[in-house]
Amino acid sequence: MRYEKEYIRKDGTHVPIELLVHVVKDAEEKQLYYYSFLTDITERKRAEEALRAQAELLSLAHDAIIVRGMGDKITFWNRGAEETYGWTQDEARGRVAHDLLKTRFPKPLLELSAEVAEKESWEGELIHTRKDGREIVVDSRWAVQRDMSGHQVGVLEINRDITDRKKAEADVLTLSEGMAARNLELESSNKDMESFIYSISHDLRAPIRTMAGFAKIIKEDYAGKLDAQGQDYLGRILKGSAKSTRLIDDLLRLSKISRQEIDRIGVNLSNKASKIVEELRETNHERNVEVVVQEGLTASADPRLIEIALTNLLGNAWKFTSKTENAWIEFASTQQCGKTVYHVRDNGAGFDTTYAEKMFLPFHRLHSESEFEGTGIGLTIVERIIHRHGGQVYAEGEVGKGATIYFTLG
Repeated sequence: MRYEKEYIRKDGTHVPIELLVHVVKDAEEKQLYYYSFLTDITERKRAEEALRAQAELLSLAHDAIIVRGMGDKITFWNRGAEETYGWTQDEARGRVAHDLLKTRFPKPLLELSAEVAEKESWEGELIHTRKDGREIVVDSRWAVQRDMSGHQVGVLEINRDITDRKKAEADVLTLSEGMAARNLELESSNKDMESFIYSISHDLRAPIRTMAGFAKIIKEDYAGKLDAQGQDYLGRILKGSAKSTRLIDDLLRLSKISRQEIDRIGVNLSNKASKIVEELRETNHERNVEVVVQEGLTASADPRLIEIALTNLLGNAWKFTSKTENAWIEFASTQQCGKTVYHVRDNGAGFDTTYAEKMFLPFHRLHSESEFEGTGIGLTIVERIIHRHGGQVYAEGEVGKGATIYFTLG
């Protein structure tokens, strides 16, 4: 039997003693005598008290603070431990910690104990069971405490519940794995789509080119043998062939833009817009359009892609003002909610604002082919480019009073 007592020395000093008593009995279980060993445990008690004092300083912490004495029995259990595990201090004290918590170690306990004895500290993740039976994951840190003689007197253990964090990490990992798999599927799908588009492009171009070629020969060599209706049919064939070729080119351009990497640098949008307007004037000498380009407009953008977007926007404005007297076009920007919002505005044909969202869908035209030529892909390309830059694009307009296309660049 083992006891702890306190004796008074001759000089009056109180000394803590560990008393180990062995009782000797005979064959009939009658006590014959006993002998005992007395060990001065003053230093151990001081170390234990210092350890408890250290733990007391952390007693109000949200982390679970546990002090395990000799035999791994709990000698200190703070409020954080009560909140983490559900047992009160009175319920936990005196219990063997790992038995109470049903600790699941990352390696065999003997191996872990040897590591702790060598390094006098340890940290890692453990699985504990709460009083209500629920398992939790804790980030656990141990520090071995020794007395002046070098004997181990206990272990200070600080545990933090990281169950929610581990679940979140697992969810993120699952999501990442799912996204990786999805990306592989998309990559494969994009390659298949690219191959399909180029195949269709090649397969379509050949018969269209052949049809257009023969139609041109008929027009040049047999025009005198065709009446007015035959000439009209022939003109429609040539016009349809040209439109089909433009449509194939636009679809290829849209497909390429959707896959192209964004390389953003500082771009002078005003300079690019001015050059595009000059090109429009060179190809349409007969038109006199007032164009205002705000100076000093810059942005962080992919220079090639933003040029394609501006070409489509300004080209549309130029086209839809072709039947407007005193036509004018403006490229400028405003500040809205701390963001720069660019716009291309014109006083052309305009549109019914009810159909504003459909303007950016492929092949959705708000004007007939007889009014204004086009494939219905231009604004879809613009939207794709703006979205690739992390921006937004939207439109406002009124029939007969012009249109405004707004966009941001992220």
